[in-house]
Amino acid sequence: MRKALLSLAAFVVGMTMTQQVSALEMDVDSVYQISTTQDLMDFAVLVNDTVGGVDNSAANAVLTADIDLTDQTWVPIGWGDRKYKGTFDGKFHRIKNMVINSTIKEQGFFGVLESATIKNVIIDKSSSVTISGEGCAAAFAGCCNGSGTLTFENCGNEANVHGEKANNAAFVGCNYSNGALKIVIKNCYNTGSVDGGWENGVFSGWFASAGQVINCFNLGKISQMQDNMTLGRGLDDSNFVNSWDLNEESIDTTKIKRRECYTLTDFTAEWLTDGQLCYTLNGDQSEIGWYQNIGEDAMPTFNPSHKQVYAIGEVHCNGDLK
Repeated sequence: MRKALLSLAAFVVGMTMTQQVSALEMDVDSVYQISTTQDLMDFAVLVNDTVGGVDNSAANAVLTADIDLTDQTWVPIGWGDRKYKGTFDGKFHRIKNMVINSTIKEQGFFGVLESATIKNVIIDKSSSVTISGEGCAAAFAGCCNGSGTLTFENCGNEANVHGEKANNAAFVGCNYSNGALKIVIKNCYNTGSVDGGWENGVFSGWFASAGQVINCFNLGKISQMQDNMTLGRGLDDSNFVNSWDLNEESIDTTKIKRRECYTLTDFTAEWLTDGQLCYTLNGDQSEIGWYQNIGEDAMPTFNPSHKQVYAIGEVHCNGDLK
């Protein structure tokens, strides 16, 4: 069915935008179906404002196609007290040409998240996020706050990110919740660079001691991180589970040692294409989250339409090769 929306005013920190919003299609479970650029722009307005006195910050949506934001001024989904806390399922589609150039902090595809579930979304390499004079730049979410659990699963970032102040990241710039909101990032990857400012990290510039990174990997160069915390600040080593920083440029190993909890011993570039990294990311193989068509895919993918990788030879009970 379809739900008609009225003319709305979307208020974001530092800007006000009024626009006419077209009808957004919903399925029988009241999940918004996003198939065009206009659909996505309309969904952002829906979440960021109150329609007919209804708070839509928990609206659920699914992408049914890649979305190209060429020549669009992107206003992030969720802001201020209007934190997004719905489920956003990309169905393995891409957000393309999301080019953000802003002087406002906390910018990304999402502005502020709470107990949301973001899954199966790829921010394409044609996208970029740049914040001048401020920080909390991120491809996925400038920041998060509130309580509960914020989950990213099967998400990839390929965009480059730059902010001029603290806490820039590929996934979440900063967790402001003082630990009340836990960030769980599972089966995700980053290939984009993160730089500028200070206290940067791949998955978050600040986890606030509440989170886990599980079965993830990074290939992007990270600059201006704190010490050797390339994958993120504010988490104990034990919370990086089978997750690896595979970029050799981020740390000058003659000056500082790479953090052991995400150093993959004996890794070489061949692992990306020959299935070894894919197999490793699946841990003891009891739960398969990574796939690869060897000879076709340049690196592992979380898209289950690709093939499962099996080990050749004998393995230990935990899945490690003998």
